Amino acid sequence: MSIRSLRRRLYDDRRRSQRYTCPETNPRIGAVMPEAAIEERRDEGERAPLTRERVFEAALAVVDDDGLEALSMRRLGTALGVDPMAVYRHVDGKDAVLDGVAGLLWGELPPADAGEDWADGLRSFARGVLGLFRRHPHAAPLLIQRFVLPRPALEAVHAHLEALRAAGLDEPRAAQIIRSLLSFAMGYGLAEVTCLGEPGLDGWERMSERERLLCMARGLPEGVPGHLIDAAAAVYAECDPEACFESGLELFLAGVRAQCAEGMRARRAR
Repeated sequence: MSIRSLRRRLYDDRRRSQRYTCPETNPRIGAVMPEAAIEERRDEGERAPLTRERVFEAALAVVDDDGLEALSMRRLGTALGVDPMAVYRHVDGKDAVLDGVAGLLWGELPPADAGEDWADGLRSFARGVLGLFRRHPHAAPLLIQRFVLPRPALEAVHAHLEALRAAGLDEPRAAQIIRSLLSFAMGYGLAEVTCLGEPGLDGWERMSERERLLCMARGLPEGVPGHLIDAAAAVYAECDPEACFESGLELFLAGVRAQCAEGMRARRAR
């Protein structure tokens, strides 16, 4: 074998080695592209380019359909029609995906209306948060589990703080009211998701009074006194989840209204 032939063979062997052992080599200088990049390029030629937003939207769809346990980077790649490694070009891992899903949920809240009365604004805010749990029962617990504060959520909080300040409250008291309202709405939403179970909120509402009583009776201990059965029936048999939420919300707002009136009196007295 000539020297020239030997050099050529060594060069070819080196190129083959790079093909299998150096997938990260820069494709701009003619080396082999990583498989994930090839899959992503192929995908981009057929549909919209892969972006962080698309990754988060696909993740939310997976969780909505099959629950948080079903979400994995492999499942996400399948849902997006790309190699799972292509997803890592846009997010660091599953934790980043979960944060992104929580951010998408917060983004669904309607923006605060600048012309709204403070009470109407808080009413809309609480209903909006509860609506997230009802539309996304599998994903909404991420609002509690992940500490994510995207700009839409912060803008809503700022608007409600300003409205409460204008109504007579100082900032610490206004902030406490916002925290309490969020806890109420999220807690109620979580109760609906975890306690009512399948078929969910509508299942209880579709039950007849007799079916509700039978369902409730299965949860009572043996030998419970009659007056305690009466108490359970009074509280649970006629439970309307929507009416319960609205009643609790109005009681909360009545307390805030009293604090606002007290705050305005204190301002005038200065």
